[in-house]
Amino acid sequence: MAESNPNSFNCDAKEDIANKPYKIGDDTNYFEDPVICSGFIDVQGIPSRPTDIEITNGDVRIYTGNLLVRPGISTFQEVQIEKELYVCNDTDLMSNLHVEGTSHLEGNVTTGGNMTIGGYASWSGSIVATSKLFDIVHPVKGGTNRLAHSCIESPKADLIYRGKTALVAGIATVDINTTNGMTAGTFEALVDNVQCFTTNETGWTAIKGSVTGGSLTIQAKTASCTDTISWMVVGERKDIKSITVEYQGDKTESPNRDLSI
Repeated sequence: MAESNPNSFNCDAKEDIANKPYKIGDDTNYFEDPVICSGFIDVQGIPSRPTDIEITNGDVRIYTGNLLVRPGISTFQEVQIEKELYVCNDTDLMSNLHVEGTSHLEGNVTTGGNMTIGGYASWSGSIVATSKLFDIVHPVKGGTNRLAHSCIESPKADLIYRGKTALVAGIATVDINTTNGMTAGTFEALVDNVQCFTTNETGWTAIKGSVTGGSLTIQAKTASCTDTISWMVVGERKDIKSITVEYQGDKTESPNRDLSI
C-alpha cells in the first residue's frame, strides 16, 4: 500500500522495521554540508536508548514525498507542510499548523495556536467550540474590511426549511422535499418533532399551517384569500443522538463527542 496515495494510506500498513546496514553503537557521522540521500532513511530508537532528530537552526523539507509521523507530533514551533501530512496518533501543537495539501490525522489534535484550513474540512464526529461563525471579505466595502456572523445555537439538532408561497382559493400545499432540492422522502427520514410557522405577508387574513409527512399545508380563514405567505418548518434530526445539554467534567470527556446512533 503506497504511502504517497492518500486514498489508500493506512497507518497499519507502515512497517517500523527497515533493513539497516548499521547497529546501535556504530559511529555517528557529522555533516557540515547538505546531505542528499536517494534511499530510505530510518531513525529508530529503543525504550532504553531513544533516538531523536534535533534541528536547531534549520528546516526539514520534503519536496516530492510525504511526512509520516508515528506515533504523534509534538511541537512548540510552527509546522509547515506543502504536500500531505499523515499522523497515526495524536498531534499536539503549541503554535500554528500550516498544511497546503491534505492532512490525515487518526488521533487527537491539540493546538495552542491557530489552525488555518484553506480548503475543504470533513469531520465524522462532532465539532465543539465556544463560538462558531463565518468571517468573510465584506461584500460591499471589500478590501481589508471583514464581515462576521455567528451560527444559530440550539439545545436540539434542529434543521430549518423556509420559503414563500401564494394561496389559491385560500389554500396552498408545499412539498418540503422538492422545494429544498431533496429526494422524495428525505425530510420524513431525516427529522421528527416537526413544527411549522406561518406569516401572512400581504394581507390581514388569519392563516394556519400543518405538516404531514413531507407536505406543508397552509389554509386561510377566508376561502377566497390569495395572499402571499412566508413559512418556516423546523425539525429535529433523528439520525443522531440528542445532545446532552448539561454535564460535569472537562469538554474532552463530553458525552457529545460521538452522537452517532
